[in-house]
Amino acid sequence: MLVFVTAAMAAPALAQEETYRIVPPAERLTMSDVFADAAPANQAIMAGLLIATVAAVVLWAIRLTRKVDVTGSSLTYFRALKGVGPL
Repeated sequence: MLVFVTAAMAAPALAQEETYRIVPPAERLTMSDVFADAAPANQAIMAGLLIATVAAVVLWAIRLTRKVDVTGSSLTYFRALKGVGPL
């Protein structure tokens, strides 16, 4: 009985062989196409995420250039980590 059930379940899977085709460059999705086709609320979310990402990288770069005080403070480790906080 188990063999029959397994064969019956596998038959449709064997009949549908997946075929993949390469999408022509003119039909491929780009980020600008996705953004242009999105609803205004989704566009606002995407723009906010992009702005937040750029801001985090800029803040990280600014804090990376600052010299960290490595004198005997117990919080030296946390002061050194504050440079990677935005990321």
